[in-house]
Amino acid sequence: MDSIFPIEYGAEYSCEEIPFKDMRILFGDGTNPMFEWVSVKPKFMIQDDFARVVGQDLFEIPMHTGLALGIVGMIGGDNLPDELGGTVEKKLDEYLNNIKGLKHTGCRDSASLQVSYEFTKKYRFADLGQFLIKKIKEDFPEIERAEFKFVVAFRQIPQLLEAARRDYAKRDSKQTD
Repeated sequence: MDSIFPIEYGAEYSCEEIPFKDMRILFGDGTNPMFEWVSVKPKFMIQDDFARVVGQDLFEIPMHTGLALGIVGMIGGDNLPDELGGTVEKKLDEYLNNIKGLKHTGCRDSASLQVSYEFTKKYRFADLGQFLIKKIKEDFPEIERAEFKFVVAFRQIPQLLEAARRDYAKRDSKQTD
């Protein structure tokens, strides 16, 4: 466990099974979408080390709830390629899956995240965002600024998901060129 940031993180928690009785929330439950979208932006557009929630925070969501979630990140630095957003998105699976009390599967717009009751007693979305920012900056030193937004407000999900899918398609088309 990191003494500076107390989220319990390590390979020993990878693919941790969370029994239904211990699960508080399932984001991306098949009925409600979950997506992850990280985009490269000019540095001046990013509020560095900032994480927030739009909608309910983890502790406000009732037990055994299935909800939609958008994890929207922005990263910036000098001359970062647009494709770096996709690389960071792929790392989110590792970061989230190695946290005690979370089980993450999938990627992009086909993701899901189980959150245990114990995790929600200790942490908020802002804590999770700060942790992700710290890990990203450790693994990608060229990233100078990063922020995350956790969108649980269902009305905002469709427009963000559509924008994310356009960005995924743009990145994918560059890879095939």
